[in-house]
Order: sequence, then C-alpha cells, then structure tokens
Amino acid sequence: MNKGPDFTLGILLAAAIHAGIFYWLSTEDWTDYLDDEAEEVIPLNFEPVELLMWGEEMPNPNELPVIANPDQETQEEEVVDLQPEPPDPEEVAVVQEEEEELPVEREPEEREEEQRRDNQLHNPDRPVNNEPIQGSQDGTRGGNSLSESALANVFSQLQGQINRSIRPPRSLSASQLATMSGRIRIHINTDGRILRYSWVERTGNRALDGAVEQGLNTFRLGSSRLRLPADQRAIDAAVSQGLILELSF
Repeated sequence: MNKGPDFTLGILLAAAIHAGIFYWLSTEDWTDYLDDEAEEVIPLNFEPVELLMWGEEMPNPNELPVIANPDQETQEEEVVDLQPEPPDPEEVAVVQEEEEELPVEREPEEREEEQRRDNQLHNPDRPVNNEPIQGSQDGTRGGNSLSESALANVFSQLQGQINRSIRPPRSLSASQLATMSGRIRIHINTDGRILRYSWVERTGNRALDGAVEQGLNTFRLGSSRLRLPADQRAIDAAVSQGLILELSF
C-alpha cells in the first residue's frame, strides 16, 4: 500500500523533534533547577505509628499508667505521730506540788532591807544608850527591848489586820473551816509592806491555802500596807523577828 509523501514527511518531522529535544536535554545546565527545588523543600513531620493498630487512637501521655521500676525495692514510708502523748496524771501532780512548795523569789528591795539591817547590827559606830536604865511596864525606858506582853500585843494587832484580808472560799462551810488551821511565817518592812512569807504548816486544803496567799499578796504586791505601831521599838522588833501567823477560821 502506498502511504504517500505526507506519511514520510510526518516521520521525518517526528524524528527531527525528538533529536532536538535530546540535544536540548544533553546541553542544558540543570544545576540552577536543582538548587531552586532544594530551597523549596519543606520538611514533613511524621508521628511514629508502628505501635498503633488499625482503628486505635494515640493515647494521652498524662493518662498513661505509671509502671514502677521492678529493680527498685518498694520502701514503706515511716509514719511519724506528731501528736504529743498525754502526760501521766501522777507526774503532773508531783510537778504541781513541787511548784507550790517553791520558795517565793526575793525581790531586790527585800535583799537591800536585810542587808541594811545586817549592816546596822554589825556596825561598830551604831548609836548606843549610855544613860541609866529606868524600868517600866513595857520594858526599859530609852532602851531597845519590849516586854513579852507588849510585843505579843503588837503581833496580835498585825495578825488581826492580816486575818481580815483573808477571804476563805465559799465552797467550805463554817463547820469545815472551824476544823482547819495553819501557821505561816511573815517578814515585813518598816513601811508595813510584807516582804515575803513561807508556810510552816499548811491548812490541808489547797483552795484555802490559795485564799491565804491571796490575802497576804494584798500587802506584798498591792498598795495596801499594814498599820504599824507608833513605838519604833515595836516596829524594829517586828521587822527583825518577823511574825508567826496562827491561822484559824
């Protein structure tokens, strides 16, 4: 079959086009094209999905179970009880009794007063009375001593003032108070203030002992003062000897 000149021309034209393309590809510098493509490469981030099966979702890291290290031994935490143990009632009672029996702390004024009296007693230049001694019912006139009756009268007056300052607790009846007694030693100052006191014999009732001490503290810590006798010899005797207060209610 004769295909004619058009067919031959088409074959030649196709061959020429392919030859031109091959020549252009072999002679063209492709470096610029490769650099442009390298600059335009965008990195892609992929999540590892090797452990996920079809249909499973990625778990939240905060919801994953915590698995203990099998190599580390589990140590039990020691629980420390910070609550203090209640004190023993017997020990508390012993401490309270010791606190009650502690001597009253001496104030600086008390120590100064005692030091002053000691200095006067041992002072070789202290005043003396060289006049003839004249007797009297209450001791020696112009001397430094009192009769026992006069001294007892002074002590009785001071004891009466102290007794009136004591207010027994209302929980004790009159019949109960009548069976109670005690003795307490008191030291006073020249201005009528009680310097200190110490129990010789307690009453046997803590509430009553507290009432006695409260009454004494009105003359020791408060503004009240004992009314002292006018005779200076009586004041000196009361200050130097002190008082033994006989408690009766």
